[in-house]
Amino acid sequence: MDEATLDQLSAKFAQKLEGEHVFRGVLHHSVMLTEGTEEQKKFDSLQMSANDCIVATYPKSGTTWMQEIVWLIYNGVDIEKAKQSPLDERCPFMEIAPKIDFITDMQSPKLLKTHLLHLGLPTSFLNKSNDSRPRIVYVARNPKDVAVSFYHFYRSNKSLGNFNRGWNEFFEMFISGYVVFGDWFSHVITWYETAKKDSTILFIKYEDMKRNSLEEISKIAKFLGKDISTEMLETLYDHTKFESMKKNPMVTFAKNPSIDSSISPFLRKGEIGDWKNYFTVAQNERFMDIYNEKMKDTDLSFQFE
Repeated sequence: MDEATLDQLSAKFAQKLEGEHVFRGVLHHSVMLTEGTEEQKKFDSLQMSANDCIVATYPKSGTTWMQEIVWLIYNGVDIEKAKQSPLDERCPFMEIAPKIDFITDMQSPKLLKTHLLHLGLPTSFLNKSNDSRPRIVYVARNPKDVAVSFYHFYRSNKSLGNFNRGWNEFFEMFISGYVVFGDWFSHVITWYETAKKDSTILFIKYEDMKRNSLEEISKIAKFLGKDISTEMLETLYDHTKFESMKKNPMVTFAKNPSIDSSISPFLRKGEIGDWKNYFTVAQNERFMDIYNEKMKDTDLSFQFE
């Protein structure tokens, strides 16, 4: 996305993001990084190493789930320690401008999350050799379930304006790429193609995590160079099951003033195929036409149910 595209989309839809602007190809709002600011300069000077890890996703793709898994892998599956502080302090959101000083002062291993494109990451480490760059775990989820989850997140999130114009309007916004962090297709495909050539990036599918959790968690631990026993793996799996996560106040943003859980909880369903409860037949046909066209030049595919 560029500023001209943003202007066109903003004119098309009634509900805007406060302070909306483009940052390195994605749509941001007021509390997020802006080019030419002190926060952006600090962001680009951020020092990270191969001991550190970034969880990267397009929004509503299992980000919180993967953050908790990665944090536990790095911390010996210490469940009691995980219960002592909120996840957004243990693995903060790196493009939130007010968080930059906190992130800069973190000790290694730094565990961070991002929704940026790969080329939007800090220039301080982007061009380093592989053995000097942080590990990145990218999670992708099928776009129809992402759209539904994103819709409810827009409704409950005050920073996004507590969207109240209904599913049909949001569907149009989503397929147009007029949502925070922009177009799903360009985001996911770019990361996927980058991961195929970059050994510091592990590309994981949400649906594989749901259906083969133990196997996928083991794969993540191996990628991060961490040994976890069978017992630790089972403990981690039990702690990060959706039913457990939903009851854990350290990951549900229960005290976050931006999230109105009475509208929709931060962790809502975590299912594969919930899109069928929202997409009309016409919307599904239209979406799949777009999907097939956008995905025709990649070997990436998704399970929708």
